[in-house]
Amino acid sequence: MAENDRATTDPAPCSPGEKERGDGEGPYGVPEPRPYPGMTAARYFQTVKEKAGDGTRDGDAAFRLALCYRDGYGVEKSTLRFLSHLIDAELWKAPGAHELLGRQDVDEIYRLGEKLTAAERWPAAFRFFRTAARMGKAHAWACLGDQCLRGRGLPRSPEIAAQMFFRGAEAGDACCQRALARLYETGTGLPRDPDKAARWLRRAAAQDGREKMPTDGMAHGSVPFPPEKDVEVRVK
Repeated sequence: MAENDRATTDPAPCSPGEKERGDGEGPYGVPEPRPYPGMTAARYFQTVKEKAGDGTRDGDAAFRLALCYRDGYGVEKSTLRFLSHLIDAELWKAPGAHELLGRQDVDEIYRLGEKLTAAERWPAAFRFFRTAARMGKAHAWACLGDQCLRGRGLPRSPEIAAQMFFRGAEAGDACCQRALARLYETGTGLPRDPDKAARWLRRAAAQDGREKMPTDGMAHGSVPFPPEKDVEVRVK
């Protein structure tokens, strides 16, 4: 899917009698907010953009802004910006955002994370990889761990990197298993433990040649993924 499609013309403003939200369903049957009544598409877009960016963590505004980018309502369509604002809306608990995000293609979210990494947009890449990991993309944990280990877009933390690698290693990602083994071997972010390092290397060797990549996550349109929680794992 292209990041930017041709801009659409402004649709007619909503009628004054139209409900403000809760009276529409999107393509996956998820309730979606309607545009504010009496506004042109361009004005509506500017309004929700300002509200979403005012620092108040307004989930409803972020959800509305995401839909503008998805539908080309008052702005050019952009898959990248649609997903970016939808991720914010889900994090900020906008009704319906979690369900809609769970219906997106996890491989596309992961690929956009790679694209942001190539552009060295580290914080944005982290958000996309984190979402892909939560949706079941095991290799995304390797990308998160690498950013934490190198301090790209966030303070360097070998300890948090170890947690990220552990999550992916437990999910069967050989890259995470090898990275976790290196941490145990060198005592980086974890107590040095050659036996555990060897164990994870053996598991990684067993994975080689039979990993399900890049499509190891949830399929497009599958059941919703668990709500986001802080990463709290016990590294073994």
